[in-house]
Amino acid sequence: MQLGNSHLFVDVDLVEVSNALSEWSWFLKGEWTPLSVSAVGDVFLENQTGKVFRLDTGVAELEAVAPSVAAFHEALQFPASLQEWLLAPVVAELQSQGKTLGHGQCYGFTILPIFREGSYRAENRFMLSALEHIRITGDMHSQLKDVPNGQAIKIKVKVTE
Repeated sequence: MQLGNSHLFVDVDLVEVSNALSEWSWFLKGEWTPLSVSAVGDVFLENQTGKVFRLDTGVAELEAVAPSVAAFHEALQFPASLQEWLLAPVVAELQSQGKTLGHGQCYGFTILPIFREGSYRAENRFMLSALEHIRITGDMHSQLKDVPNGQAIKIKVKVTE
């Protein structure tokens, strides 16, 4: 699917996005069809009724953004939608720093916004595979979903080869 403002979207195979969303199966119940992935790593999905939602991978929230795919495309013509849903100013700042995305890449989080130290800002972003971003954030949120707000946690990263 070709969308306007292509610099705000990731060029990625939507079948592979659907596979990566398996890490979100604990959260996404029912049938969901990925429509696009934003440059900031959020996934736009269509549900079985035809409504379009934005999966905010930073905080594991699902927001209804349009009653149909056509209405979603129409809404993307408005600067407010680009700022709110696609974080266009953040993308512009990253690109002005020379951080141009390659094929299949998005701007992921250094620290997820669910943590006090995290944010949606450009300085908390790095480039990585969009598919990895979707998988990693889904897995991380799955592990943290039952942790009470304010609870201290310790994260251990285990590298396997």
